[in-house]
Amino acid sequence: MDKKKIILIALACCLLLVAGIILATRAENLTRIPDLKGEMTWVKCNTPDCGVSYEMPLRDYYQLVDTKQREAGGMGMPPIMCKKCGKESLFKAVKCEKCQAVFFYVSGSVEDYPDRCPECGFSKLEETRKKAQRNE
Repeated sequence: MDKKKIILIALACCLLLVAGIILATRAENLTRIPDLKGEMTWVKCNTPDCGVSYEMPLRDYYQLVDTKQREAGGMGMPPIMCKKCGKESLFKAVKCEKCQAVFFYVSGSVEDYPDRCPECGFSKLEETRKKAQRNE
């Protein structure tokens, strides 16, 4: 074997090794889900007999939803399994800063703010917008 072939083979092996190392260290981030270490989210079961709400790591929530979306081939936010009742009826929720009620965010609401608490009527979005208007 001549020197050029040996150098080319060694170079190809080095490139494969580097590619392997990069893929092994970044495999977790290939799921399209950003690193959300320490961030939590509220979830609530939509089953009337259960209705439990609890916090879970945001990254775990998005990983479960991503898996469900891939299985179903859909784009929406599918329910995930509730740890209390075992039914696939758990959705992301919001916890009211005023009264601590946990409820579902109402997306697409035209008449009102989607984060308005059904218990006490508080809306963080409304409060933030009013403060911004006063500061203009």
